[in-house]
Amino acid sequence: MSERDRGRRGHVRINEEYAIVLDYLPYGNPYSNRQSPTPIIQAMGEFYFTLFEAAPGPALGQVKPGERIYVGPDVSYNYIRVDGIISYDDLTPAAKKTLDEVLDNLIKQREKDFVNFLNNSSPITTRLHQLELIPGIGKKIMWKALDERKMAPFQSFEDFEKRVGVKNVAQAIKKRIIEEMQGKDNFRLFVRYYRRPVTRRLSARQASSNRSACALTSVRKRF
Repeated sequence: MSERDRGRRGHVRINEEYAIVLDYLPYGNPYSNRQSPTPIIQAMGEFYFTLFEAAPGPALGQVKPGERIYVGPDVSYNYIRVDGIISYDDLTPAAKKTLDEVLDNLIKQREKDFVNFLNNSSPITTRLHQLELIPGIGKKIMWKALDERKMAPFQSFEDFEKRVGVKNVAQAIKKRIIEEMQGKDNFRLFVRYYRRPVTRRLSARQASSNRSACALTSVRKRF
């Protein structure tokens, strides 16, 4: 999305209803080449794990990391204006630290959704299954999981771990989410795909990462 498009539309649509604040920058983002004296929020959408930057309006004011805010389609500019999608590498060190804690909480809160994914995941190709994209799940464990869920659906993370023989599947899912945020894989299970980040950074390494992430394609089947 060009700067012209962003100016005409006023904000970027992120298809999220609520988000969690990862960092609050009262004097703008020092890592950005678009210097701004206005406060900036770095946040993550609750459902699609969308990373974005936004400008808080007078009605929202100063926020704290970990705070839940509304970012739905009818949100007022007086409350918040979403400025653009960002990548994992665009996050501040403080935002990355908060992200780790926030993901732990969200995965726990949405355990039912992730267990539904474990019960309904499907092949991507004739040689690759969605379950194999979860760190720690190889062919042997994948086939065990498929056999077990045929007999009875998994009821919880604990049920999956006991019947399949894996440890801490919640942490494995968190690792997968972060890998998708970093653009390490051509497939997406949990993080929504956007055509390209709309903000640019000073670091050449980060710019290269952004270009890589733009080429990703999404797995159509979601949990």
